[in-house]
Amino acid sequence: MVLGHLNSWFWIQPLSINYPLNIESILTNTQLYPESRIMWLLLAFLSAALLGFYDVFKKQSLKNNAVIPVLFLNVLFSSLIFFPFILVSALRPEVLKDTNFFVPVVDWHNL
Repeated sequence: MVLGHLNSWFWIQPLSINYPLNIESILTNTQLYPESRIMWLLLAFLSAALLGFYDVFKKQSLKNNAVIPVLFLNVLFSSLIFFPFILVSALRPEVLKDTNFFVPVVDWHNL
């Protein structure tokens, strides 16, 4: 097996798994997937750390500066990250259709 030597204690599973591997069973049955608890815990800590860095940097940028322009630039640059995905999804939906970056068109009447 190619990934056999990379089988670590929390992340990579061998390729010869005989039980169903989907997100519902991983989240609900931690007896079959004990490594999933550690993976989700690591991802939660990573998310908390990144949100903490974001908050600290935002507060540092607000120090001795006007609040409205800093928050406006924060929202502007954060939106620029997602703008290419929105644009490509609107103009060429077949490019991103089967990816996680696809942004579907939402009709306000069907919400």
